[in-house]
Amino acid sequence: MVQTVLDEIALARAGDPGPVVLRRSSNVEYTYTVRDLTGVDLDPAREFPGDSAAGRRLHEHGNALVMSPSLLTKYLDAGKEIASHAVLLPDGIRFSPKTTRRDWTDETLARIREFYRESLTRAAATK
Repeated sequence: MVQTVLDEIALARAGDPGPVVLRRSSNVEYTYTVRDLTGVDLDPAREFPGDSAAGRRLHEHGNALVMSPSLLTKYLDAGKEIASHAVLLPDGIRFSPKTTRRDWTDETLARIREFYRESLTRAAATK
């Protein structure tokens, strides 16, 4: 009898997962995602308010991560800050810890010098 009722309820709700919470990333998730995508250790969530989801179960976590208009503004500002680290290249982009063209040039020159230094060291070692 109980199994029949449970089967009827399951059939009636088949395909309906119930309420799905639209959620944002936590501050830590957002920071790690930016680092994974850019390869640069930035702290884009430093201006975000703290997440209030501590101690909550996973299904309650999404309810706690609300998006207010002021937080949306902070996300947009963080996006602009992240974009300021993008270095446009002829074949794509890379991200730098720095934000000025001079710093980007210095980074590139340092990589070129290191490449030649390693090449000279290998050449000297083979003689």
